[in-house]
Amino acid sequence: MFDYRLYLITDGKPDLLPRVREALQGGVTVVQYREKKKPYLEMIAEANQLKKLCHEFGVPLIINDYVGIAKTIEADGLHLGQSDTEYEEARAMLGPDFPIGISARTVEEAKIAEANGASYIGVGALFPTGSKADAKVLDMGTVREIEASVSIPTLLIGGISSETLPKINAKYDGLCVISGILGVENIRAAAEGLLCHFQKA
Repeated sequence: MFDYRLYLITDGKPDLLPRVREALQGGVTVVQYREKKKPYLEMIAEANQLKKLCHEFGVPLIINDYVGIAKTIEADGLHLGQSDTEYEEARAMLGPDFPIGISARTVEEAKIAEANGASYIGVGALFPTGSKADAKVLDMGTVREIEASVSIPTLLIGGISSETLPKINAKYDGLCVISGILGVENIRAAAEGLLCHFQKA
């Protein structure tokens, strides 16, 4: 099982590798490559570079949605949203033991993900986020119900930063962060600050 405490999701902006390196230096424990706009072969090349970088730090690289890329570069895991590739199709391509995480916004979705063999669930959005403009914010009561309904790790996502972290009133196993790390001036310090939260807890 991975250390999910501080789960970085890439933002598709320039100079990705040096920024991710700073985040890894700050203690990020998982990296997800999320890219929707680049040509497929360019994504494969970038994902391969990211994998090598992550492995320098002993950190797994997870691919968002693109099962073919995950298989081609032998990534460490895959993440699927509810509208992405079907779980059964991904499982058939990647094998029975390949780590696959699933996004869930309801107790039903979370339970189905766990029953299907998901490694973890991503729950959100917790707060408004520029990374996914159409993401609907969940109330904390729903977040708590989802967390209590499953035994696999629950990771929170959506507008999480050092400013919004104190507003979270729910149990969780990890924080998924994009702009709260990659979008600030001192990336390493932002990652260190968020990881420090777990040590205090």
